Amino acid sequence: MVQGFSTDVVSLPLVVARRTYAVAALIVLATALVSALAVRRRLDRIDLVGALKAQE
Repeated sequence: MVQGFSTDVVSLPLVVARRTYAVAALIVLATALVSALAVRRRLDRIDLVGALKAQE
């Protein structure tokens, strides 16, 4: 994106700090945790006996 916005008149530097990687990692971990909890909640609600008796 930086290259796309840079022109002959304006040059935008690309600066990526360590904090950026830390924030991205925390967002990914939080999203994975929320997703795992949602899946776990749905799995706990499944009626296993009814699901196993059901015809395909």
